[in-house]
Amino acid sequence: MNTNERMNSTSLLVLTALITAMGTIATMFFKVPVGTGYIHLGDTMVLLAAMLLPRKHAIFAGSVGLCLADILSGYAVWAPWSFFIKLVMVVIMQKALATAMEKSDNNRHILGVPVPEMIGFVVAAVWTVTGYYIAEGIIYGNWTAPMLGVPFNALQVAVGAVLAVLISQMLGRTGFAASFSYHRK
Repeated sequence: MNTNERMNSTSLLVLTALITAMGTIATMFFKVPVGTGYIHLGDTMVLLAAMLLPRKHAIFAGSVGLCLADILSGYAVWAPWSFFIKLVMVVIMQKALATAMEKSDNNRHILGVPVPEMIGFVVAAVWTVTGYYIAEGIIYGNWTAPMLGVPFNALQVAVGAVLAVLISQMLGRTGFAASFSYHRK
């Protein structure tokens, strides 16, 4: 391994750890209590991980970061669910981002975001809301009460997507942009 490869792998490791920690912090400390739990900014970091990191690193940062937040916040029962839901969320987003980068006809945008990327956000949101609905139904043994959380989970993912787009656009203007996994056209 030469010096450049070592620097790149070290930088990638540091960025992965940083996004993991920021996901934990964004979930634990930037939250709003609601009837069935709380909404938080952790999804912003999950989506950013999908945009900035290679798949294995993004999965680690997104799923472990939010899983740690559940454990450290006293919601350990949610940790395995969050781990799996966020893992799949990253995979969905990265497949959509790969499609967005492959498409040569990437001129179609919705609010400045390429259509395949926007579809990824929507599918990831539907997955997340559905995943937490199922988790809540299993945990509480009730399939009616979890419906109260659906609008809050949808709001949480929507806010996370908007913030992830804004932050990724700002980061795209920095010198680090060339090392990101996803490059918006």
